[in-house]
Amino acid sequence: MRKRLLSWVLLFALALSLLPMGTLAAEETQSWQEAYREYIQSDLENTAGSGYLDGAKEETRYFLFDVNEDSIPELWINYSTSAYGKRLCSYANRQVQVQNVAYGELSYIPGQSLVFTSGGHMGYFWDTVYHLENGNFKIAEEGLIKIVDNNGYEVSENEYRYTWNNQVVDKSTYESKLGAAFDTLQAVNPPQDGGLTYQEVLNALNTSKTPPETLYRQIIDKYKTGVDEKWTIQEFSENNLAYVCGYRPEHVGYAFMDLDGNGVKELIIGDTEYGIDGVIYALYSYADGSIKEVFSSGERDRHSLCDGGIILNDWSNSAWNNGRAYYRISGTTLSLKERIVGDKDKNGNYVQFYSTTENTGN
Repeated sequence: MRKRLLSWVLLFALALSLLPMGTLAAEETQSWQEAYREYIQSDLENTAGSGYLDGAKEETRYFLFDVNEDSIPELWINYSTSAYGKRLCSYANRQVQVQNVAYGELSYIPGQSLVFTSGGHMGYFWDTVYHLENGNFKIAEEGLIKIVDNNGYEVSENEYRYTWNNQVVDKSTYESKLGAAFDTLQAVNPPQDGGLTYQEVLNALNTSKTPPETLYRQIIDKYKTGVDEKWTIQEFSENNLAYVCGYRPEHVGYAFMDLDGNGVKELIIGDTEYGIDGVIYALYSYADGSIKEVFSSGERDRHSLCDGGIILNDWSNSAWNNGRAYYRISGTTLSLKERIVGDKDKNGNYVQFYSTTENTGN
């Protein structure tokens, strides 16, 4: 069971006067953003060349993530052409640090500074675990599976060759060492579309744009009006706000937290008194210059914040049909990690189903 956050350490009561919103110092914020922008543009030009620059801009995907939770995201560049490879980037000492990755798809574990890439080419498949140390990604563990003979012909499965850290091992040992080096159950993957386009990532890193906190203030001001005027449930709903705030408007509060580690803080509306449960009334996120409501809670559809930025959703349609799910936020959408759904089977008995995909249950 995932641990819920014990307190809203950043939660401000809206019934009080609004406090100034803290931000990173401008110089610190701009340094990593501008460094990434410059690297993205120069690396694309140097890699693709002028002859294929437009095609590379259209096909390349970029993913910002915070693997060590220091509020400065890391950058994954996924060039669509295998000859270009991929880039695993971090920011340290006021410059972009780059680890070239030949093949593989990315996953990472927030807060543990661990990144995993897995992929192959021409009968060779690499599983590589990187550790972010002092601002640089270094290979911590690496495995190789070879499924071809010396002439390049595929062999039967019982002839596959496994090596871990350049030592020959059997399949069972290989899988055991991989599982010990990187726990895939805790891992986070880029969104299914691969991430941001070239122009989208440049826009996201554009420090001249209106910061999310400024746009969030418009929403906060609306909630504060509802708090000051003691709006009812219906009035909160009519103003397109989380209607459950109408139950206890005097205890409504807000917090800024970067839940997905992309360097952009989300706005959380919650309860200052019930914060021990990490309850979230509504969650807002920023993308492409605008604010979007990711979700809002109801009496039978409750959301809470857990350790590691995990969102817990407890819901119930009836005594028989209910469930619990854990999500991660990615930009302005939720990505399911795992869930349990309870319902009646064909014989009328209450049963529970476990899944990690959205194709069953609620």
